[in-house]
Amino acid sequence: EEEIATLEDQLCLPEIYADYEKASEITTKKQTLQEQLETCMAEWEELHA
Repeated sequence: EEEIATLEDQLCLPEIYADYEKASEITTKKQTLQEQLETCMAEWEELHA
């Protein structure tokens, strides 16, 4: 969650926002981490249901 928040903060920086390649790379990394987090949370919920 912290890394996702850090990536979101980076996307707001003008030098990142203006650089399509960097912004795209950070967005992809953020989406991957969010998907992994959702998977982990779902597995955790199944184990504790």
